[in-house]
Amino acid sequence: MARQGVSYLLALLVAGAFVGSLPGFGQTGAGALPTLVDSDAQAIDSALDDKQPGPETQNVYTGQDAAVTHMGYNVFARNKNLWIGPGVDLTAIGAYNTGDDSFGTKFEITAISPLHCLGAAHSAAKIGEVFNFVGADNTTVTRTVVGRLNPVDDIEVYLLNQELPSSVTPLRILPRDWSSYLRAGLPLHLPVIFVNQANRLYCAEAYGITSGPTPQVICQMPTTRQRLAFNAQVISGDSSFPEMVLVNGTPTVLSLWHYGGYGAGPLEAAHFDAINKAMHQLSRQGGVETNYQLSPVSMAGIGKL
Repeated sequence: MARQGVSYLLALLVAGAFVGSLPGFGQTGAGALPTLVDSDAQAIDSALDDKQPGPETQNVYTGQDAAVTHMGYNVFARNKNLWIGPGVDLTAIGAYNTGDDSFGTKFEITAISPLHCLGAAHSAAKIGEVFNFVGADNTTVTRTVVGRLNPVDDIEVYLLNQELPSSVTPLRILPRDWSSYLRAGLPLHLPVIFVNQANRLYCAEAYGITSGPTPQVICQMPTTRQRLAFNAQVISGDSSFPEMVLVNGTPTVLSLWHYGGYGAGPLEAAHFDAINKAMHQLSRQGGVETNYQLSPVSMAGIGKL
């Protein structure tokens, strides 16, 4: 479940924001390449422009039961009118797992390779848990978790029993040098997109990233009318869903929900090598003859700070 405690993390970030806000920090000159914040904001705000929140624009799937997370039958089709636009591929986000556990827990996993998925350790799916993905061709793909590791922080890495088809595109992640594009301790007001447990697409706003060896992405109330109109509070059951930025139109993992309210969670790219190591270890334990690793998104055309 999504935990509370964002106010404490936000206070830490605000306390560290003074130095980051001094002149010369994170500034780009005229004619320079757009920053990641500017490029992402332009893409997401343009997609939100003139859209009205509601099922027609926010349901990831169409059909009578499109907002149901746990189903024993497969009736979903991807919504062509989703507000983010048809060019943003969200097939990596598991649509639903086929049944609650004995405690009624909702689980979520997101594909980061054809065989590996990512989730939050505090709400980890069990080995043997069955998940469904809906491909770009609207075919429902069912996979079973056969291995899992918690390499660092609130991060769980999973191994699936079988490769996902090409109709499901694994999400990319920010590169190892993420700090060249996003300054920790500096107010960012970075818009992100996320899907919740009801399979609806929302917009959140990352206020900033805390400093230290385990940086956290801290979200706050969105600062524009449209972002706020498409925002929703993070509640129990939303844990593990990814918050994504758009990098040249490519949805890219920024964090996974850990805390509730406006939300917060670990910056995944800060643990790039630890996640890769876990993926390799799971493949070896499962006897898989592949060398799948994280795919960093291309930062071509994005200016460094």
